[in-house]
Amino acid sequence: MSWDFVVGERVWVNGVKPGVIQYLGETQFAPGQWAGVVLDDPVGKNDGSVGGVRYFECQPLQGIFTRPSKLTRQPVAEGSGSDAPSVDSLTAQNLSLHSGTATPPLSTRVIPLRESVLNSAMKTGNESGSNLSDSGSVKKGEKDLRLGDRVLVSRLWGLPWKVKD
Repeated sequence: MSWDFVVGERVWVNGVKPGVIQYLGETQFAPGQWAGVVLDDPVGKNDGSVGGVRYFECQPLQGIFTRPSKLTRQPVAEGSGSDAPSVDSLTAQNLSLHSGTATPPLSTRVIPLRESVLNSAMKTGNESGSNLSDSGSVKKGEKDLRLGDRVLVSRLWGLPWKVKD
């Protein structure tokens, strides 16, 4: 398996912890491919060694091992959670609105709307209950959202936007 990350590259772990890659490869502590990162701040888990095996050197608590899939080249919005896929932060400046639908920038990834998010939106609505329909779907304009729809969520408005198929 190949990555497009290299040793010495600046990255963010889970989109929120900045650091520099110091190790890429297999380890003795777990199967598969791993990235060893020296974090900017002492919020890590080790000093570059795990189980008595040294993979790289850094100050205590500044090293962390993670799967390369958890690395990004840019920070992502905090609060997106490390176990969920992350999406570039959307703002009014990078959303172009056309006919009531959002056209995301090319760098934005679309993630599926989770049932818990849909249920939360249905319970709380937005500023008012006017976004709830009788059929149990969340509305934005004329677009009904249903479980399984692909959406973009804007931090600015907090409402899901249905993605054109």
